[in-house]
Amino acid sequence: MTTATTPEPAGVRDGSVLRPTGPEHPENSEPHENSGRVGVHGSAPSRLVLVAWLLRVTRPVLKPLLGSTLCRITDLLLGVGLFALGAHAVVATGSALASGAPVPSPWPVVGAMAAMSLAKAALRYGEQFMGHFVAFKALELLRGEIFRALIPRSPRVSATSRSGDLLARATKDVDRIEVFFAHTFAPTVSAVVVPTAVLVAIGVRVSWTLAAVALPFLLGALAIAPLL
Repeated sequence: MTTATTPEPAGVRDGSVLRPTGPEHPENSEPHENSGRVGVHGSAPSRLVLVAWLLRVTRPVLKPLLGSTLCRITDLLLGVGLFALGAHAVVATGSALASGAPVPSPWPVVGAMAAMSLAKAALRYGEQFMGHFVAFKALELLRGEIFRALIPRSPRVSATSRSGDLLARATKDVDRIEVFFAHTFAPTVSAVVVPTAVLVAIGVRVSWTLAAVALPFLLGALAIAPLL
């Protein structure tokens, strides 16, 4: 019954088994155990520090994440292209009817849009497959990091914490990180790259004035959306 009256380690009690440690985070380190790994003490790290630590620990499995990001960027650009091609076809047809010229056949446009839609589907699958591949490989590395951090402390941890708490940290809490790799990184990068590429294309092909009119809305979305 002594376990019930013994205080649990701060890292186990507040859900912070995963804490970046090392020279740059001395407040989270223990003097003689696992310097540079994951600590179980100290205050919660900032979001930027946590993201940098996640990327450092999971670096060996991050290469497919680039492929996932490129698939998403291409997918979104094709989506923009679908609307642009449809609008171009409508304008071309209207101009032909207004001038009495022969109306262009719609079938080339329909065929191109169908091919673009199929490519979008394949790219969407590629984005999800590679993103989740990285996510679950990263979870494997992070669970290993947890055990490497806990093994040197095993006598104290087993005496002062419940095994169910540790199991929850190694499963449910780590599983939440899957969202970062599978559903956050690629959308964040594409949210900057795709609108910027579209504005440049509008400026080059149509008008820089029109691109400048749309620019404040892009900057506003990039500034406000993360805050919300």
